[in-house]
Amino acid sequence: TGLIQGYLLHRIIKVLKTDAQSHPEEVELSYENGKDNTAYVLNVKVTTYNLENGKVKETVLDEKGVNNDNIDMFHDKISFTAAAVKEGSIIDYVVEIATPLHSYLPEWEFKGKMPKVKSEFEVIAPDSIKFIDVLTNNNIKIPIVDSPKVAESKNIKLYKSIKTVMHNHNSFSWYRVDVPALKKEPYVSSSDNFREMLQVKIPGYKDSEQVKRWRMLNDSLLKNQYFGGLIDGKDKSLKPFTDSITRNINTSLRKAQLIFSYVRGAFDNNNNPGIYSRRTLAQIFKNRIASEAEINLTLIALLRLAGVDASPVILGTLGTPRAKEIFPTLACFNYTICLAKIDGHNYYLDGSNKFNTFGIPPVYCYNGYCRIINDTGAATMLNSRDFRDKGIQKVLVTGITDSVMMIDVMESKGMIESAYLRNILTMDTTSLLQYVKKRMQAFPGRDTALAMSAENINNPEQPLVIKYTLRSIRKPGNPFSINSDVLKLFGSSPFAAAERTLPVEFPSAFAFTYNMEVELPAGMKPINLPQPYTDNLGNGFLIFDHNINYDKSENKLFVSTKISINEPTMPATSYTEISAFFDKMLLETSQMVVLKK
Repeated sequence: TGLIQGYLLHRIIKVLKTDAQSHPEEVELSYENGKDNTAYVLNVKVTTYNLENGKVKETVLDEKGVNNDNIDMFHDKISFTAAAVKEGSIIDYVVEIATPLHSYLPEWEFKGKMPKVKSEFEVIAPDSIKFIDVLTNNNIKIPIVDSPKVAESKNIKLYKSIKTVMHNHNSFSWYRVDVPALKKEPYVSSSDNFREMLQVKIPGYKDSEQVKRWRMLNDSLLKNQYFGGLIDGKDKSLKPFTDSITRNINTSLRKAQLIFSYVRGAFDNNNNPGIYSRRTLAQIFKNRIASEAEINLTLIALLRLAGVDASPVILGTLGTPRAKEIFPTLACFNYTICLAKIDGHNYYLDGSNKFNTFGIPPVYCYNGYCRIINDTGAATMLNSRDFRDKGIQKVLVTGITDSVMMIDVMESKGMIESAYLRNILTMDTTSLLQYVKKRMQAFPGRDTALAMSAENINNPEQPLVIKYTLRSIRKPGNPFSINSDVLKLFGSSPFAAAERTLPVEFPSAFAFTYNMEVELPAGMKPINLPQPYTDNLGNGFLIFDHNINYDKSENKLFVSTKISINEPTMPATSYTEISAFFDKMLLETSQMVVLKK
């Protein structure tokens, strides 16, 4: 039936502690399978060892607890949960699989979420075969060492060795010892993206094989009745409905805007995950409660019926491992949106939330590599720097007396915060009051909200604007101090750790502007004015500008703060500079201005 490639995984795990984040007992292993389903599982044995009353107790997982599922036309996966796992347990499992012979081998994780005493990847193959090895997220070249004993004597932690094991066959082994776990660090989209993976390939593996596999995956999606079957245009029943939405509209852009607005408002999201629909168009329209994929596939079907060039785009959301072009698999894709091509422009659309904006999907869609699924099929990218957000805050202080001042605040929210707040502010009438009360904690004195309002709550095409007026009572005093930046973008530094191992990944590019104007009463003036400060990191990656000015003719104090994150992803090698940048920014925005009559 053809040449067979055997794959055996043996892993021993000592459970030092258990918590809500780590689940060493849960194992998922994907493996190569051909379109003829010629791969098969030879053996799975999972044993948990516990020390009870001075004796070792073995708990063997029943074979019914092992699941074997399909991922796509090239890959299956085995998953299981080891039994009787607790702190101090030792989990020992062996998985053996036979697959057709391929020109590349499974990736092997050296460095990941769990620390490892020793990690070994061995390939037994004819001595005529040579291998190319690459470490992802590590540029170290792997040296060849005669044996593990030699490596241990020289304290070599990463190496490979080659030895003859049978006639015309060699054992190629890669070793990594004393491997620390990836640290949990703030502003990282997914630590899985930074696992140190060993990739072993046979020379001659052609890029054309990748293209062929993406093509086959693309075609399989188009033929699937719950994906391509919803948008192939064969179902014309919704054509009269589409025509009624776009009647007397002559431009494709306006048609797309009207259809998007309808879909965005007509369907409720049930948050069922996945890239596929679970129902037909007729069933989706009848119920009006649907998953993200169902809503966006319906959007595509309606756009096509209106003559708009629209296609599905599959992607992996932020927080999940990024898809890679070199690995043609659907496993990394969990979300479907729409791409509309109109008059030479690409508009990415997500109609699954009532507060999404036309042409700008939610920020969690910007996670790198995506696939456009249509007759030609292609790759595209949605990167964090493509999502440019902004926020504006204005504070006006008037009516200053010995113990009272009036404060008017206007907050124009960015797209990320607007999407979050709109869902909250539409829940009940008290939600706006709760928001304002939380914001009041930043202001000095005892504050009373005299008025508040929210604009554009139901209009996601415009920024959400929140306004409120406070009457602030403070302790009488002359002089008294006022914070230059009452409302801050960062209340504390997220980069307080002494060192960092992973890149810094903000969710998007962002521009923040804060302006405060203080009308001083006659006879009052500032007795200290901090010097202007500007900082520019990485040739414009991060920019901070802070100015405090006093206009003597108008007797007004002006504060202007601007923070720009123009490059959301910065390397760990820049961490010292990033940390210092934030420390200085927080110091500047915490300065007090002293006012005296």
